[in-house]
Amino acid sequence: MGREIGVLVTMKFKSRFKSIWAVSNWVTSSCLIAAIPLALSSCSMQEDSAPANVGIHTYPTSTASFDEVNAQTGCDSKYIEQKKEDLFTSKYKDHWMIWTGKVFHAEPESVSLDMNGKGIHELQAVFADPRAGYDILIGSEVKVKFILRSQGGCLLPFNGEMAEIVK
Repeated sequence: MGREIGVLVTMKFKSRFKSIWAVSNWVTSSCLIAAIPLALSSCSMQEDSAPANVGIHTYPTSTASFDEVNAQTGCDSKYIEQKKEDLFTSKYKDHWMIWTGKVFHAEPESVSLDMNGKGIHELQAVFADPRAGYDILIGSEVKVKFILRSQGGCLLPFNGEMAEIVK
């Protein structure tokens, strides 16, 4: 399988940073050792499964709107699940996005936005600065720049990280 090396990785779980020991081989595998309790030990053979921190990694930018991404890969999509996942992975995952929405819920470290006026949150974004959401007003309109990490649907929102409020 290749030579394995160990690295200490800091990731964000439930609004807290945790350090875990990750064993990675030279190909693309990354296995999390059960250093954190519960069911957090997992192995992945996906390419480019980098931790949440940007570090020296450069992410591409997408100009796609929420409506466009949602129509292709989210709740409004008419495609089968596999095609939605493939489109999301190839076109939007790990891309910088800039979306504007109404604040549904806010914490100092994250914000949930209602993107289409339906009264539910379609985007959950964790800020790069853990205090960036401190002064956000519920119901206000906010523009955020973030790295899109996971696909949304009819029940779960799209998720982003390294978010910042755009003035």
